[in-house]
Amino acid sequence: MKIAILSCAHTGNFGDDIIFEGVLRILSAMFPKGGKVSHFLRINKGNIDEINKHDLLVIGGGELLSNSDILEQITSNEINIPYMFLCVGIGREEDIKPYLHKIKPLFWSVRSYEGVNIVKRLGIENVCFQDDPIFWCLTDKKEKNNSIAVCLKAIHKNNEWINEFVIELDKIISDGVKVSLVALGNKERNKINYCGEEIFISDCNDYTLAHQINILLKNSIPVICYKDNPIEFLNILASFKGIVSERLHGALAAYHAGIDFKSIPYHNKVNKFLNTYSIQDKAIGDNPKDICYAIKSLWREAR
Repeated sequence: MKIAILSCAHTGNFGDDIIFEGVLRILSAMFPKGGKVSHFLRINKGNIDEINKHDLLVIGGGELLSNSDILEQITSNEINIPYMFLCVGIGREEDIKPYLHKIKPLFWSVRSYEGVNIVKRLGIENVCFQDDPIFWCLTDKKEKNNSIAVCLKAIHKNNEWINEFVIELDKIISDGVKVSLVALGNKERNKINYCGEEIFISDCNDYTLAHQINILLKNSIPVICYKDNPIEFLNILASFKGIVSERLHGALAAYHAGIDFKSIPYHNKVNKFLNTYSIQDKAIGDNPKDICYAIKSLWREAR
């Protein structure tokens, strides 16, 4: 069996890559006889013929049906093979409604209960909840990191915010709190030519922010950057005493590994994750004082 997977993987983001690994494991369970898998970033005129050579198209996972043009890609290209939505994030009804009469997936699996309800309100019955694919990837806790991981997203952080965060972080470090800055994204937003189409990949380089913070601290701390091996990096995240994460999959990794965490809901998909698992108390504010208070609290609770 030949399967085409449409996803944002392999663009420098841990979240997208661990999702892809999980999707591969889900498909292995669905099709135990195996087969050939091909990855596509987009559907366009330059690759639709290649996609149609497969037996199945899998769209997923990730926040693919939220503020994206995935459905436009599907409806504007002639897909001649069965396709399905697997572990996708759903944005709003208005993101999907205009395309309902044009799309005919085998089924929908959605990674939040809110997303399932949105799809059902539109009259679609062949939809079910399915955990984020990260939960299909086993964690290995043999290694121990005696610190709190801080996973910040390198957007909406001006110099004033960074300087205030450095001041607050220096305070808790001087109190004996051990902290590591962990970057889940390792590439700047950039444009590439993909199958004859100019597209943007990645959203921001978290390592740039982490490095900038570290050089301003009175005493430098470890900076760990994702290096395109999602399973290895998942195990690194699972080794920490706790995680404070602005990135969704930093928080998901902590929840999956059973370690304490706090989450900064920069995007509604983070709130959907917290609501799905009834852990709204894990949410914190995005200002430097709230973040550093959460780091210190996790440190105390872990000792």
